Amino acid sequence: MQRMHSFRDNTADRHRIAVWSSEITLRPATEADRPALKRLAQLEGAQLGDGPYLVAVRERVIQAAINVEDGELIADPFRRTAELCCLLRCHAGPLRVRQPKSSAPDPCLSPALAPA
Repeated sequence: MQRMHSFRDNTADRHRIAVWSSEITLRPATEADRPALKRLAQLEGAQLGDGPYLVAVRERVIQAAINVEDGELIADPFRRTAELCCLLRCHAGPLRVRQPKSSAPDPCLSPALAPA
């Protein structure tokens, strides 16, 4: 049993390292990004808003985006995007015109991630 447990731990560690060692780019969305944004919205079952978007690109793919106008996030539900969403919220905060419609608590402000 111990041997199997060790294998699982090593696999999880390799996955974590692979995700965190990938380069992430945050940039304003362009008109050429519209199809990728529509795809993300469809994956989440959401409507794509008109506002300008800030996108998070990892492995040359837009994996998450935030509507700068209202703070609504869309992200690929089949990838690990929680950290991308936190980065987008952080960087889009000063650009936001209105507060997000969602009343869900911001995971970026959880005690585990809050600065000391």
